[in-house]
Amino acid sequence: EKAEIRQLYQRSYLGLLKLLETRINALVRLGRVRITGNVTDQSRAILASLVGAVAIARSIDDSDEQKRILQAAQENILALIGVTDFVAAGSGTAQ
Repeated sequence: EKAEIRQLYQRSYLGLLKLLETRINALVRLGRVRITGNVTDQSRAILASLVGAVAIARSIDDSDEQKRILQAAQENILALIGVTDFVAAGSGTAQ
């Protein structure tokens, strides 16, 4: 049973990784983002940052700190792929 759960998580992880790689490659081709280094490695780092930020934010009660954690992760991920102008969710203004 434990092996089955690990296999399920691995399939989910690999599917998300492939989706992220595909999206990043498309954005690179369109000139919307720039990636230095290996796209697969950068995708792994982004996915790990996303999962970690969500896990930490969901584990605490302070809603302001939850928002700060998620915002910091978002900003770091966008910086990693070279995005400088973006509209923050719900703000309607460019950051």
